[in-house]
Amino acid sequence: MPLVYVWTVDQQTLTLVSQLITGAVALIAGLGGASLTAYINRRNTLDSLAAARLTAEEQWTRTQDREHAIWLRDQKQEAYAAFHSEAETLFRKINGYVPDEDPPPSIDNLPVLLGRVRLIGSLEAVTLANAMSMHVNSSWVNLVQTRFFQQTGNKEKLDELWELGQQLRTQFDSYSTKFLELVRKELGAQAFQSDA
Repeated sequence: MPLVYVWTVDQQTLTLVSQLITGAVALIAGLGGASLTAYINRRNTLDSLAAARLTAEEQWTRTQDREHAIWLRDQKQEAYAAFHSEAETLFRKINGYVPDEDPPPSIDNLPVLLGRVRLIGSLEAVTLANAMSMHVNSSWVNLVQTRFFQQTGNKEKLDELWELGQQLRTQFDSYSTKFLELVRKELGAQAFQSDA
């Protein structure tokens, strides 16, 4: 006759196995929860770091833009002031020039200053600066012609040149006033003070 083994499990063994299974399930659940929590924390940390980096980059960009705007404003103010002062001074010297004095005022520096205005100035400022420069040059030519016709004694030509000089003065003053108004508007009311 065959032997049959009966395996019996007592209550303590069942309790132990049940506790082992419960512990294993708890361990797996705990490790899964910890892994999920670690993943979520890692993801939140990466998102926080990315947001902080973007904020820092945006702040840096705003700072650079603000510093550039200040630098450009300062450069415009210097260029406008230097040009206006030189143009006013030259125009007044040319128009107040006594023909017996030598040499007549030099206008060599004005194109350099005009070039700086053209480089960084607004379109309206460049337009007015060009007009002022043209009137300074025209006045200089008028001065040279006046000296020539004074030497030749041509009274009729001298009268024409005197009329032209009056027109140039009126137009130059108008352009100069418009230039100052534009610059004060562009840079701020107190930003630009002229010595003229």
